[in-house]
Amino acid sequence: MWDEIQEVLDELDVGGMSTDETETEATRGAVKAVRRREKIWRSRELSEFWTKVEAFDQRKKQGNSKQGNPGFERLPSSGEKPPSNSKAVRRLPRNYYTTTWLLSLHSCERTRLQILPEKPFPDIAE
Repeated sequence: MWDEIQEVLDELDVGGMSTDETETEATRGAVKAVRRREKIWRSRELSEFWTKVEAFDQRKKQGNSKQGNPGFERLPSSGEKPPSNSKAVRRLPRNYYTTTWLLSLHSCERTRLQILPEKPFPDIAE
């Protein structure tokens, strides 16, 4: 399962990952939280896939004490701020892109993306 997840991560690279913005600053009693800012071109299915990966990882970590600082809490997008309009990553499977966003592009722009055939997302154990 983790090899398949790594493959999706490698396909997206840094440019395909959501942007995080600081939501709350760390204090003595609270850990800093960041809010996810979605990319306008990323499909909802892709975002849901990453949410499942993060939730699975959190369930696995519960009860395991680990040295070092805890990771930041990642909150879902609030919808208050517009999605990030950063440049889309090229050569991704069709189902990684939002259909409405693709339809909004000129045919030349879609061609430049070099869209690959759809590819199912790996199954994440619930």
